[in-house]
Amino acid sequence: YLWQPQPGTSSPTPLAFQPTSFFNSVAFAGAGSIVALGTGMYEEEVVMLDLARSEDPVARLPSHNDGKIAVTALAFSPDGRLLLSGLFDGAITVWDVAGRRRIGDIY
Repeated sequence: YLWQPQPGTSSPTPLAFQPTSFFNSVAFAGAGSIVALGTGMYEEEVVMLDLARSEDPVARLPSHNDGKIAVTALAFSPDGRLLLSGLFDGAITVWDVAGRRRIGDIY
């Protein structure tokens, strides 16, 4: 489970997203409300959650290589507009965070 802290309490609540795999990497944007998770083994995708808007659907962005290689590294740009995800094979993909879409690849 992923847990979200609740202000003013010591009891976090579980988020609606429940993965079927494990996470290889995690990155936080801005004040930490947007979280990116790199999965491996089964999904091989990037999952983005906006913790400030937990009612919004989880964005599931497919891995670079047709889901065959785990996402092992994630980093947001300083302004939080871009997300870079890296695979075990060294490939890097650039994502538009607001549009939840792939911009391009770096090899």
